[in-house]
Amino acid sequence: MKRFFKNLSKKKYRTQGRIILSMLALAVLGLVFILVFVINWGMGAEQKQALLSDGTFLKGVSIEGTDLSGKTYLEAENLVILLAKEKLQDLNARFRVGETIYTMTGAQLGALVDYQSVLEEAMLFGRDGSILADAHNKKIAETEGVNFTLPIVLDESVLESGIQDLSYEFDTTVRDAEIRTDTYADEEDMTTGGEVFITDAVIGRVVDKEKLKESILAAVEAGVSDRVILASWEETLPSVTKEDLEPTCQLMASYMTEFTDSSENRIYNIWKMSTVVNGVTVQPGESWSINAAAGDRTLENGWKEAPGIKNGAYEMEAGGGICQVSTTLYITLISAEVNVTDRTHHSWPLSYAPAGLDATISSGSPDLVFENNYGQPIRIVVKCDGTDAKSITVEIYGPPMDYTVSFETEIIKNDEPAQPPVTVVDESMAAGESEWTKPRHNLIVVSVWKIKKDKETGAQIGEREFFSEETYKAFRGEVTVGPSAA
Repeated sequence: MKRFFKNLSKKKYRTQGRIILSMLALAVLGLVFILVFVINWGMGAEQKQALLSDGTFLKGVSIEGTDLSGKTYLEAENLVILLAKEKLQDLNARFRVGETIYTMTGAQLGALVDYQSVLEEAMLFGRDGSILADAHNKKIAETEGVNFTLPIVLDESVLESGIQDLSYEFDTTVRDAEIRTDTYADEEDMTTGGEVFITDAVIGRVVDKEKLKESILAAVEAGVSDRVILASWEETLPSVTKEDLEPTCQLMASYMTEFTDSSENRIYNIWKMSTVVNGVTVQPGESWSINAAAGDRTLENGWKEAPGIKNGAYEMEAGGGICQVSTTLYITLISAEVNVTDRTHHSWPLSYAPAGLDATISSGSPDLVFENNYGQPIRIVVKCDGTDAKSITVEIYGPPMDYTVSFETEIIKNDEPAQPPVTVVDESMAAGESEWTKPRHNLIVVSVWKIKKDKETGAQIGEREFFSEETYKAFRGEVTVGPSAA
């Protein structure tokens, strides 16, 4: 019997122990639940949406210094959008490439403000943590205030495009210096002109755009976008500089003739031929023909009728007067010691150039051809003024000459034609009336001498040199008369 009661007592104690343990377990679970509830309670999705739709900001909550206390999400959103626009409007990034500072606006940077996430964070402040944390945050907001900032983020693809657009200004392609000839022609004023000049060499420069992008991103993120960023780049030096070319681009010679008494059509033809010669560049060893460049002189090709020498007389022809251009060019060529390979003088000396130094041309033949006998290109500029000065000047540029060349001419023979003029009777003329229909010209022989002078001092260098002997054959002329009185 004692054993029975003893066993019964043991079972009773075991049951009580289990109950106590169970109660302790429940207490622990409850404590854990309370602790979790107090420490880490948060809103559900539906509660958050309801707060954002119908709730108001806690007292003391602001964004970028603007107080949102008691305002709804929508009311605050209207204010914050304006704040975001102002922030983007004031945003820019500056960087230096060489001596130039470039500025990129917020739009070029692809700047954006995620104001919606900031608004949500500000609305949920003091409401989406534990009970204790929320209570603490509410007190902080009420007593000290809580301010949220609007962070700026950059769209990297837009930023890259903005940098690329500016690269057309700050990236440069390496370019050697070169000699150029700029010319102009004005038909209304009958003028031509131009200049030979050397362009500056350009150093090639390529900016490290990826590094620049990263620097801008870092500056915006750190809030120091107003500081000037020093871009990095690589340079490529040109192989030919302006200084290298200057010795090959010197004025070698120039010559001017006048046409003050010329007709309008003759002036036009001189101007038109000037446009053909103006700006011509001839490379070393190459030849150039004025006939080949000008083409046939016909009315259909735009030339005008003016007096020209033909069959021993002046006749109206398309392109009359162009020989003044070829003559001026010829004298300039030989003054620059350029090798003239084909040239013919006129039937008789002309008034606008010294005897023995003229050069006639005609469609097909005769021609004026020269060869560049220098090691560098030679360039020609023709300055024609058919309105005021009524003159034409030819300039030749190329390698430097330390002396000038001029020419003296001597007429060593000037004889009357051996035969009398041809007489032609014109029945339509009055009896005893007569006129010269073809001019009478003497036989003229001219010696041409070349003189060199030092460019700096003007002193003659050595004796004058024999250059050429030109013979203008005699023309007996022609007289047309009316019938005799008988």
